[in-house]
Amino acid sequence: DIKKLRFDAVSQRWEARFDIPTGTPQGDYAVTVIVVRHDGKRSHLTLHYRVDLTPPSGSGGAALLARGKSALHLTVSADDNTARVSALLPWGGKVDLHRAADQSGQFAVDVAPPQGWSEPRAAVTYILTDKAHHRTIVTVDLSDKA
Repeated sequence: DIKKLRFDAVSQRWEARFDIPTGTPQGDYAVTVIVVRHDGKRSHLTLHYRVDLTPPSGSGGAALLARGKSALHLTVSADDNTARVSALLPWGGKVDLHRAADQSGQFAVDVAPPQGWSEPRAAVTYILTDKAHHRTIVTVDLSDKA
């Protein structure tokens, strides 16, 4: 399909949108952009995109830190496809885990439970999200970790 670019005054860029047809197989694809200048000269540019149908994968852990059980140490080991990780906490909160500085698939955060929280049968639910916004849910039972 041929798409005409439109100039966006806010972003100061030429833009076009296109839908990827349902059922397109996973893989790498290319789009050719032909720029026609005022003087009639043409230049070609090839842009690449990837159709990704695979959700991220990983495993999670949770441990009460020894210093008086004042913090819950949350960890996730995820594949390279994982862009971000959040945790739904047993007391109803939500927190984002931080990717390791070496950009590996390790994510972690320490969280202080609310004062008086003591629930041995609680669980932490991790939400792993990739760049294509696919999600994977991993639940860790804290009763196995206490």
